[in-house]
Amino acid sequence: MQFLITEDGTRLRTARWCPPESTRGTVVLFNGRTEYIEKYLETVEELLSRGFCVATLDWRGQGLSQRPLLDRTKGHVEDFNLYQQDVNVLLSEIVEPHCPSPYILLAHSMGGNIGLQSLSQYPRIFERAIFLAPMWGLGSGENLPLFLRGIVSACVFMGAGSWALRTGPEGIDPLSRPFETNGLTGDRKRFEAVNEQLHHEPQLALGAPTLRWIHEATASIDRIRAPGFAESIETPICICTPDADRIVSQIAQARVAARLPNARTHLFEGARHEILLEQDSHRTAFWEHFDAFTA
Repeated sequence: MQFLITEDGTRLRTARWCPPESTRGTVVLFNGRTEYIEKYLETVEELLSRGFCVATLDWRGQGLSQRPLLDRTKGHVEDFNLYQQDVNVLLSEIVEPHCPSPYILLAHSMGGNIGLQSLSQYPRIFERAIFLAPMWGLGSGENLPLFLRGIVSACVFMGAGSWALRTGPEGIDPLSRPFETNGLTGDRKRFEAVNEQLHHEPQLALGAPTLRWIHEATASIDRIRAPGFAESIETPICICTPDADRIVSQIAQARVAARLPNARTHLFEGARHEILLEQDSHRTAFWEHFDAFTA
């Protein structure tokens, strides 16, 4: 683990691992909203066993990286473009100086939003990219309802951007979400293992997003869908879509994928949002696609 400082002075936690023998390259792991390095240690082990180095981070505002609000349970960012500062410091201070090429991007959910924009900003860094339930649209539909977007924008304009959408007890306490109603995974053992991590280190936990986060996330999605954006990305891409996902939009994933010039898609029937923390059958299917795509 290593802490780095971004251009705007934000303190980020990063990590890297390398297998003891010669490597096939480096997988750069971008996790999703609320997530943190330890959540993907099982995935890290599987990548190391395949001969890859791994580099990852806690995004600003989550994990043990610096958080912008005094109430650290709120998921907040002032501008989604700031995440590219996080990417830049990870690549320039960890990946390029200390990790062997080629570089492969593995990005989940919000990390998939940040990652697609990174492919545009750093077109020669990643040899290929794998996206898991990428956040190219919020919710089950393609777009947030216009009235909701209007309300969020008005609240942000009036200075209420730090208000959080606490729609239930889990909005305040992430550990209050029962397994039976969670939308993340159908694997009880992995679900409870994540809860145990948060009980052991409560500072890792993150609750509901603020109105500003939603406003900025929506603006970021608009940039991804703008004419010419997807069409300009030539990196080979593999998109893994769980068909039981209700957190990000499957419709949006399909429409963006259709505009990417070098993308393939795979549908995971019955899988929920977090494929890498899902039941073994879904994870086995994912690793088969991963191995084929990175061969």
